[in-house]
Amino acid sequence: MAIYRQLAGVCATLLPYTNLLTEMKLHCLFTLVGLIALSATTGAASSAEDATVRYAKTLPVSKLDKHLPWLPLDNWLRSGPPHLDDVRWEVDEGCGIQPEDREPRADKRPLCVKFVFRRSGPGDPVDGSGIIQVGTLGQGIVGPPQFRGFKVGVPFQGYMESGRLADLPSILNEASAIPKAEKKEIDYARNLDVHQLDPTLPLMRLEDWLRSSPAGIEKVIWRTSPTCDLKDPEPLSTDKNDWATCVKFLFAYRGVSQTSAYVEGMITVGTVRKGITGPPRFEHFGFMDNGFFQRNPSWVPDFDTNKLSDLFRALAEISSR
Repeated sequence: MAIYRQLAGVCATLLPYTNLLTEMKLHCLFTLVGLIALSATTGAASSAEDATVRYAKTLPVSKLDKHLPWLPLDNWLRSGPPHLDDVRWEVDEGCGIQPEDREPRADKRPLCVKFVFRRSGPGDPVDGSGIIQVGTLGQGIVGPPQFRGFKVGVPFQGYMESGRLADLPSILNEASAIPKAEKKEIDYARNLDVHQLDPTLPLMRLEDWLRSSPAGIEKVIWRTSPTCDLKDPEPLSTDKNDWATCVKFLFAYRGVSQTSAYVEGMITVGTVRKGITGPPRFEHFGFMDNGFFQRNPSWVPDFDTNKLSDLFRALAEISSR
């Protein structure tokens, strides 16, 4: 409001001076009126969003899931079984629906509220989000509320999700309880120097190197693979009761396909019985892009999938065809 008062003062100062151009005075007045109108519109929109968020926060959870008690949603998330440390609320006009799947008429599209959360313990910290439909963009809050689902981030491993609010506490507990041995192997692989895996690459942490890709990788998912994804693995020659164990990384990339496209890489980090042992070894990378292979059925790669240094070049070629 201070800027409006200052502008009004300037306009009031200009008005008595008859030697000033009338257009200048009118421009000043119209600017002031426009700013006041914009402020009123912005204030009304902000007030409507605040009311929508308040409605969602105070919804009884039993209205969203019949298996839950009659408690306000915000209270249940913070003080009930989920025990969330931090919950942020915002109006979400997209409702988690992909643009190509949305209702053509904007006024008929669903109006949603999204809550973004974090829990510090017990176990590893986890975060995620949930979405509640509360009405439509055209009518505002209308009809019975509908819980559209939630996602919980699993450290290094992607997401766990459900459409039932009652599942949130158990999934939070599961997501934060990664076995220590598994977490140790994932941490080891993420922090490997890529120069160890391919001498032609510079000294750089593996996860940082992957994120430096020109393909714009937003999230790298890490998973252990106790037998390196082999259904019938060959035992190690030195111990017939032990097998190589791996960690694999996965990430999505933006290609020309309409379908999702992914890259997966495999790294040997030790053995099933001994855990992390011996020098790490990069095994191979591969692509999961059905659209690409349908468009290029006779394509023959000119790169080596067993060399980590060929990954970015292969990614550029796959993304452009």
